Amino acid sequence: MTQISIRMLRYYDEVGLLKPAETDKWTGYRMYSVEQIPVLNKIIYLRDSGFNVSEIAVALDKMD
Repeated sequence: MTQISIRMLRYYDEVGLLKPAETDKWTGYRMYSVEQIPVLNKIIYLRDSGFNVSEIAVALDKMD
């Protein structure tokens, strides 16, 4: 739906940028909500604009 690879979603979870809305306790499958799509779009926009992960984290905090 968002064209983001599983690898990137795992990375964003690992660094704390985008935690899944829910994680299946048996399979570990990460599930994201529709409400998280705008946040993901902000992350992608900032990443493509040349911001690094720590700068994106600060920007997301400021946007809230």
